[in-house]
Amino acid sequence: MQAELDKQRLELEQERLALGAEKKLMENVYQFQSSQVTLDVGGKRFKTSLSTLTKEPNTMLAAMFSGRHKLTPDQEGAYFIDRDGTHFQHILNFLRDGDKAYIPNEKHILEGLLREAEFYQLQRLSPVIEKLLKPQLSQKDVESQLNLKVLSNHDSDRSFRFDSRECFRVFSFATSATFDFGVICNVTLSNISFKGWFSFHGSVLKNVFFRNCYFGECSMMDFTEADLTNVSFCACGGLQSSQLTMIGATRDGVSFHVTGLKEQLVF
Repeated sequence: MQAELDKQRLELEQERLALGAEKKLMENVYQFQSSQVTLDVGGKRFKTSLSTLTKEPNTMLAAMFSGRHKLTPDQEGAYFIDRDGTHFQHILNFLRDGDKAYIPNEKHILEGLLREAEFYQLQRLSPVIEKLLKPQLSQKDVESQLNLKVLSNHDSDRSFRFDSRECFRVFSFATSATFDFGVICNVTLSNISFKGWFSFHGSVLKNVFFRNCYFGECSMMDFTEADLTNVSFCACGGLQSSQLTMIGATRDGVSFHVTGLKEQLVF
């Protein structure tokens, strides 16, 4: 009986020691991940955390600060990286925020940022930049591709009513168009009647405004896997009888200010 009790005490003590060692290990990991790191990138200083630098696996920064390599800081405790630091803030923001990180639209910035993303082996960021570097469709390009037909002052389709009240007036209408994998930024589409199939599959639409537009009973707006950052449907109507497909789309900042919104949103 005594031998059995001694055995149980020994097992409990071993378990206690193992738990203590595991707790200490976790505390060390937490301290490692939350500790601050100062980087000197081409003469520019950046302060971040180890958890941010190692957030994206299989990257140069994750490997550099994995603990497997001996790193020597300078006298002020900064780790030097021999790269131009102009775009490094965007690299850090992507590591912190992922797909929600702000990426500028200016071509010269994107070209420089792409070079840095490739150097740091950020495999998720490079395709995003490459898509943004595609030629952007201007306001005129979009209107031309919509093949807009201007309505006359006496056209019966020019006014639309909702709940027995005149909601808005349209001045042109569009019948089907495809913008798949295109880039459309800072475009406003106003007073248009959409009739037919409009595909924006995989496109980048940033700061695009649909204002005072009407979507007919047979209209379909396909935004599958599109980037709809800050896209706005303002004072639009008819969406209760059309279907907006947004499966897999990025919808940060999407807003609907729609009269009698009853449409089916497919996410």
